Amino acid sequence: MLYVAIIQVLSTAIIGTVAVVVAWRQWSTSHHRLVLDLFDRRFQVYQELARAIADAANKPNAEIADLANFDTATQTARFLFGPEVHDYLSTVRQALVLVISIGHAMAAIPVDAPQRKDAEAAMLDNLNQLNGFYGRLSEMVTPYLRLAVRS
Repeated sequence: MLYVAIIQVLSTAIIGTVAVVVAWRQWSTSHHRLVLDLFDRRFQVYQELARAIADAANKPNAEIADLANFDTATQTARFLFGPEVHDYLSTVRQALVLVISIGHAMAAIPVDAPQRKDAEAAMLDNLNQLNGFYGRLSEMVTPYLRLAVRS
C-alpha cells in the first residue's frame, strides 16, 4: 500500500514537471515566432521604403505617385520603428516633395533663365539627400532588425 502511494505521488510530480516543460517550450516557440514575424514585417517595410525612394530618385521626374508610395510605407513604419526613424522619414518626405515640386517648376523655367541655376542647385541638394537615404535608413533600422532571442 505504501509503495502504491509513493508511486502515485512520484508519477503526479513527474507528470506535473513534464506539463511545465511542455508549457514553457510552447511559450518559447510562440515568442520566437513573434520575434521572427516582427522581423519579417519590419524588413518588408524597409524594402518598401527603399523601393519608393529608388522609384522616385532613379527617373528624370519624380511624380506624386512616388510620394504616395512613400507615404504608404511610412505610415506602416510608424508602428514598427521608433520615433527617430519616423522623424527621419519626415525629413526625407520633405526632400521628396521638393524634388517633385522643383521638377515641375523647372519645366516652366527657360534654360537660360537665372532662376534655372538656383532651381537646379536646389534639385541637386535634395537628390543628394535622397541618395543618402539608403545608408542612413539602414543604420537607423538595423537595431530593430536584430533577432535577439534568448533560448
